[in-house]
Amino acid sequence: MTLFSKSLSHSDRTQKLSIPIDWLGSLLPSIEQNSEATISVVERNGAEYCFVLRTRNRPHLKPVFQSHGWLQFVRARQLQVDDTVYFWKERRGNEDIIGVQVRDRPNITFLMGHAIAFN
Repeated sequence: MTLFSKSLSHSDRTQKLSIPIDWLGSLLPSIEQNSEATISVVERNGAEYCFVLRTRNRPHLKPVFQSHGWLQFVRARQLQVDDTVYFWKERRGNEDIIGVQVRDRPNITFLMGHAIAFN
């Protein structure tokens, strides 16, 4: 497992979050072109947000988290341009969850492919 990070641009902060294509199939599910999927992310404090992952038609899928859920997160966390958002996948019970943290790099170690968070 890997820790994924993105420094926010103006459009990431005000419209939708552009997702690097290599996140599909590793952190995020692979989805068909011109389709969408709802992705739940959880902060360390337990707050949960639902983001809508959307892709365009080929040749450039250009995945994004659509504005609705993403901008709620931006406002709640008072995100600014150049803030860094960190994402990772971890196992909780019988399910994989996607963790999210802003600004400070999370204190996470990966052991045998599983994320282990330290406080």
